[in-house]
Amino acid sequence: MRWILHAAASFVASFVGPCFQLRIETEVRVDESGSSTRQVLVESTDTGLVSLALPSSPAAPSKLIAYPLASFTADGPGPKGPPSARWSSSQRLDPGETARDLEIGRPSGGARATQRAQVLTEDYGVFRRVRYREQIRDSGSADSQIASAQKIAKSVSEVLRSAAQELLGNAYRLDELDGYLRGRGMTAFVELWRLASQLGESPRESVDGMLALAQREGFAIDGPKARALLEKTMSSEQELADLGRSLRDAALRKLASLLRRHGSTPEHPGSPVAAEELSFLHDAELVLGAFRRASERTLGSQNGLDQMLHAGGTDLYGCFGGAFLDPDLGDDSVQWRTTLSMPGMLLRTNGVPLQDGRVLWLLLSTDLSLRTTQFEAESIVLETNRIVSLGGRKTTADPEEILILLSELGAGKDRAPRRSLTDALRAAAEGDAEQRSRVLKDPSLELVRKIFEIPKQEK
Repeated sequence: MRWILHAAASFVASFVGPCFQLRIETEVRVDESGSSTRQVLVESTDTGLVSLALPSSPAAPSKLIAYPLASFTADGPGPKGPPSARWSSSQRLDPGETARDLEIGRPSGGARATQRAQVLTEDYGVFRRVRYREQIRDSGSADSQIASAQKIAKSVSEVLRSAAQELLGNAYRLDELDGYLRGRGMTAFVELWRLASQLGESPRESVDGMLALAQREGFAIDGPKARALLEKTMSSEQELADLGRSLRDAALRKLASLLRRHGSTPEHPGSPVAAEELSFLHDAELVLGAFRRASERTLGSQNGLDQMLHAGGTDLYGCFGGAFLDPDLGDDSVQWRTTLSMPGMLLRTNGVPLQDGRVLWLLLSTDLSLRTTQFEAESIVLETNRIVSLGGRKTTADPEEILILLSELGAGKDRAPRRSLTDALRAAAEGDAEQRSRVLKDPSLELVRKIFEIPKQEK
């Protein structure tokens, strides 16, 4: 019962939690050479929740810590005043140089979430290809979370079995309940955890999966109210109270279905146990007391399950919040916003192109939690002087033409150019007569001649 209430409380907390506790805002400008400037603003809405570990000022006790790798300076409180705070960093990087702005970790230790970014350039003779890549990798993953959830499921099973023996062992046979908690019940717990961890990414599919799981396991709960809670459309405390009673009654009905009377056998099963017989379990103090004693017997501490949730740390929750039953961070604890200005013609990106030519990425905790996130953008800068030198009558091109040309010149998304062709274009533009003759005749360069209207033969 306590776990059901804990889960509900976790979701309810998200209704009243802050819009964010840590905001990371990065502005990147890339010039035609591939050099870039990065301006990073880190803001904590409450330094009691999120702090920055500066060399001159170690991080204060908090729920989340940002560890700077670039040079940050304190800019004073945020727009709402203390206890908010701001820090900023500015740096210039050469092409190919890797930027590492910060890492994010929990004060309990464990692996940290990491970030790195890089601008790469390649010379294609008649244009330069410029690529921006940024990676944000959480400390945990879906696999590490499931592995940790399996350990917790095993401990939950042991505590439940011990508490059931104390509360029910004198009145009922518990072998079927024991088998369920050792097997199918543990599997269902881990599956519930997996589905709930996907709420931020695929809310409808996750909720559908959780309700289907409850039905499959024989927990007849109030589906519409459970959906309203999980999808954050619940509008009143009365609805929450009604759902709590529905969860309690469903758990008691499931429990009754797994109990058998003493002396019963498969041939003579006796009368079924009715959920009404278990109404004494409505006494919260009675149940909590049994749970505490069971936890001490099996885990060595009355708060053993809570300690496991906290100790699960980065493997179980990652460093961004938004994970199921995270005891410290809500589902919107981190807001990560990056804007990028690329030189020349933007060809493709997995961000959002803005009207002013910039690219935007805007992510929350649930977008970053327990995964690796990639920001990618690609542009080209036409080498107009070289095109003119080759006799080109046109120094512009459409993005579709350039994408086809990239493929012709051997550049897939992650492939290097065909150097024999691109070197020939560059050498020809710089006056190499032999390579110029090749550019004017080579069938492999027909598309280059067509796009930029370069005559096949010298006049």
